[in-house]
Amino acid sequence: MDLDRGCPGSMLVKEFIIDSSLKRCDTINYDIYLSTYYDDSLGHASCIDYILVSDIENVLAFTVLVPDINLSDHRPIIVDYHCNDSVFNDIYSCRGSFVKSKASDCIPQLRWDNANLDMYRKLTEASLRPIYDKLISD
Repeated sequence: MDLDRGCPGSMLVKEFIIDSSLKRCDTINYDIYLSTYYDDSLGHASCIDYILVSDIENVLAFTVLVPDINLSDHRPIIVDYHCNDSVFNDIYSCRGSFVKSKASDCIPQLRWDNANLDMYRKLTEASLRPIYDKLISD
């Protein structure tokens, strides 16, 4: 969904982002715009993939990659985000399997294949269901 357009769906998502005090990482580089979706055959491009954060000041960099070989019509996006020690402690205390000597020794990599996908689906549905219901009722 292109959040820079004024369609009803994007307005609801933008409202959710504002109500949740989230920020879009792609707004950091105002002078640089790279689409995250493109279709060469149609000549169409838009920005429809996002990373949202609660504290934009901790975003060190945001990049839309343009790989030489890409088997998708979406370009990968990357954010470099500064996490303080309490974030690391919260992540690893929940898993109970990590002892860290100092923050610089460990940089966690979040992986979908290790995620609790059932919880993710339930939380996503609970968060997005009101938006979906409003969209289909209008």
